[in-house]
Order: sequence, then C-alpha cells, then structure tokens
Amino acid sequence: MIQEFEVNGSIFNGYLALPFSGKGIDVLVIHGWRGLSDFICQTCDRLAQAGFVSLAPDYYNRKTAKTIEGAKALNQNFDCKAANKLVGLAADFLISQSVLSSPRIGSLSFS
Repeated sequence: MIQEFEVNGSIFNGYLALPFSGKGIDVLVIHGWRGLSDFICQTCDRLAQAGFVSLAPDYYNRKTAKTIEGAKALNQNFDCKAANKLVGLAADFLISQSVLSSPRIGSLSFS
C-alpha cells in the first residue's frame, strides 16, 4: 500500500517493503514513467523477501498509467528538480530509520 512518509518536516508518498527481520540494507527503487505501479510494489516486496529494506518514492502522487499514451501524459509535467528532491527525501528517510551503524543505500531504477 502506498503511504505517506515524513522526514525533515517534509511529507512524500511511497511504497515501503520490509524484510521479515525488519532490518537490512536499504534500496531505493525508482519507478519508470508509468508511475508507482503494482510491478514496482511487487519488486519492492521481492527485495524485502531477499532481506532488503526497499522504498519506492512516488513521483506522480498515486497516479499510474497503463498505456504509453497515459505515461506520456503523466510525464508531460515531470519536474526534474522536484524528483531529485524526492529521491533525497526518500534517502534521508531510509537513513533516519536505519538500524545499521553505517547506513548503505543501493538503488534500482526502471526506464
């Protein structure tokens, strides 16, 4: 389920999947132009099953596209600066929640 996260006084939407142990190496999952789709959430879940904490920030505020035309429409208003800020917030959130003594964050991106 997509949910809201807060870090440094800012709120963002995303999908978080935790491994059974509740801890692991953090992975940011960056979705493609179709948005934070079921496929991306399932990818986060598979990473969690493998022992990773995975977080996919949502660039399109809970909107997804099922067609290429829909994806093009979502991407028309894509703001690179806002996206970079969102990735930074997501990384800060993972670091703030980390149980590791020296947090490491990996990334996986689509499209």
